[in-house]
Amino acid sequence: MLFKEIIGQQELKQKLLGLVRDDRTPHALMLFGPPGTGKLPLAIAMAQYLACNDRQDNDSCGLCPS
Repeated sequence: MLFKEIIGQQELKQKLLGLVRDDRTPHALMLFGPPGTGKLPLAIAMAQYLACNDRQDNDSCGLCPS
């Protein structure tokens, strides 16, 4: 799952990317909210971004096995 595939949540996506970019990634994140707000896709995109071998500024590469 790529960040660009997630509809909406632009502000939150930028905050998550900013944490990594600023080297301030916490050891844990809790995403909460009502059903259907995109928590699982955001968690998957963030995990993939953190594990990506060739991450871009705003998303993972989408090619590596992360």
